[in-house]
Amino acid sequence: MSTQRTTRSTLRPDLVSTVFPLVEALRQMLAGVEILWSAVGINPSEAAVLERLFIDHDGEARSGELLGHPIRSTPALGKVLASLEEKGLVTRRRNADDGRVVIVAGTADARRLYDETIEQILTVVVGPSTAELDDDEFAGLRHITEKLRPPSINA
Repeated sequence: MSTQRTTRSTLRPDLVSTVFPLVEALRQMLAGVEILWSAVGINPSEAAVLERLFIDHDGEARSGELLGHPIRSTPALGKVLASLEEKGLVTRRRNADDGRVVIVAGTADARRLYDETIEQILTVVVGPSTAELDDDEFAGLRHITEKLRPPSINA
């Protein structure tokens, strides 16, 4: 119990009133992003894979590098990749040097869909949310965002 009291007493008194509006703003932005992906026939798990594939890996990655929120297991990733493959948005092949490794590559159609959807996301969701930020505020947002990454929660 004393650990809980110590932890609670070290929290900033304005933490809830500061963080929860931020969380709500992000939820609203994410809902808008989900709507735009859904409009082009992509579910949230597929969108997460496409975003990770193109943002983090320039269109090609080892399948394991695509795991993360919301896809945390290899079987779940396999289902999402099969769905994207069926839609003609990714291809999978075995690594020539290590046959155990699967390489996932986005197709030209995936790149086009990703580029168009990201443009929509930036224009419709993110742009209006950040339009009133000046250069210093935007730089501050970038800096604060880097600091806000939460520790991993094993659920």
